[in-house]
Amino acid sequence: GEVAVHLDGAGPPEHPTLRGLHAAALGNEQSRALGETKWLEGGYNLTVALVNGSPAPLTLEDARAAFKVTKVGTPLACMDEPVKLTTPLTIPPGVVWFERVPITCIMHTTGSYDIVGSLVADRSTAELPLGLVRLQVSSDPQMFAPPRVYP
Repeated sequence: GEVAVHLDGAGPPEHPTLRGLHAAALGNEQSRALGETKWLEGGYNLTVALVNGSPAPLTLEDARAAFKVTKVGTPLACMDEPVKLTTPLTIPPGVVWFERVPITCIMHTTGSYDIVGSLVADRSTAELPLGLVRLQVSSDPQMFAPPRVYP
């Protein structure tokens, strides 16, 4: 399948110590309200995109993504455990690697949530921001299915 991505500006940032590695997190901005167990089972996922923007192959021995979730308007945040990505050992030049990562830290109540991700790769302690996804959790059925037209 294909994923349409629109980048404004210069695109995803480059990792501070791994030259050529760029990354971003993408995801649906709307979700149905799920029960608490469905959230914990990974009922919502983000896709992490790793980009080799260099002219040479990029070797990654270890890459982990972590996500902090905050319900908009509340001061407390929830942090998922970092997820080890199953990236190939070498990403060829110009290639984008996609991986779905479950976000289990969303509360099971409706509202807006900010999900902020970061990537740590290999033995570097530097974090690469993956960006922010604002998720709207709703129980409104018209957000997910068009209204039915009756004859």
